Amino acid sequence: MSFPVDTSQYRVTIVIPAFNASATLARALQSALAQTHRGIEVLVVDDCSTDSTLGVARQFAGQDGRVRVIERPHNSGGCGAPATTASKPPPASS
Repeated sequence: MSFPVDTSQYRVTIVIPAFNASATLARALQSALAQTHRGIEVLVVDDCSTDSTLGVARQFAGQDGRVRVIERPHNSGGCGAPATTASKPPPASS
């Protein structure tokens, strides 16, 4: 048995990890913001970029309240690094 679902009540978060992505970030943000679901937020996680990625992200955030920027203070080593680090077993105690 299925019930009609009102998806307008759901909030969807789109996470865009970015490192030196100034050449492609605007296109990714435009695509995310063009989604038909109205209840979205877009989080750009800048991984300590050395190009203008952070500036592009901040420009979009200044123009559209659905965009938020998270600036990492140190490079994580790749988009999978935090998950990989978290899944490692703790060091053996002696």
